[in-house]
Amino acid sequence: MFDDVDVSEFIKLLSAASKIVEAEIGKESSQYLEAIKARLKFRLKFLEIVSNTRSSKMVRRSALENCLNLLSTITATMSLGKEIPQAFSTRIQRKLSTQVPPRPMVSIDLNETATSLKTLLTNLLEIEGIYDYNSPHQITVLSQLNLANQ
Repeated sequence: MFDDVDVSEFIKLLSAASKIVEAEIGKESSQYLEAIKARLKFRLKFLEIVSNTRSSKMVRRSALENCLNLLSTITATMSLGKEIPQAFSTRIQRKLSTQVPPRPMVSIDLNETATSLKTLLTNLLEIEGIYDYNSPHQITVLSQLNLANQ
């Protein structure tokens, strides 16, 4: 669907936005600016992971660990945000969605979302660990040990 999208342009935009926020933090430190900085860094690292712009095993693993660390900062600052239900309207959705009828807005629990994202990142880290094994037998033994421990 997004095969023609140039990921490097998004990476440049996220990097530029991070630099702007860094400059503002240099002028005056604020918990809001720190929260924005963490979110921008998370988006940049996650985009690098899912777009395969970094092919080295160590770089991917490092990016996943950075995302996990940033996720704790993001969850700690979720209370700084404010819900704006007026931002959603079926009229706007009709203009955006031409294939399906408008759907009602779905509210998602933020803590549940953070937990799901943490699980996703942890599982991706475990998948990265598969590269460390030399044979399928080692993976089978490891999965049996993990099942026995649960």
